[in-house]
Amino acid sequence: MTKIYLIAQAFILGLGNSATSKLRLRSEAGGGSAEWVLILIGIIAIAAIVVGAVTAYVNTQVGKL
Repeated sequence: MTKIYLIAQAFILGLGNSATSKLRLRSEAGGGSAEWVLILIGIIAIAAIVVGAVTAYVNTQVGKL
């Protein structure tokens, strides 16, 4: 009886470990896309700042004419 109990416990723990690892993989699967979204938002923000600075500079130079 003890052997059956130990085998059943090992089987259940084995399934629990694989289920946990699958959940871990699933939860990290979207991590890469979230990082890319944040990087793209940063790039867009930097581009907007550069465009605003260049526009302000050009407008001041045109105003001096």
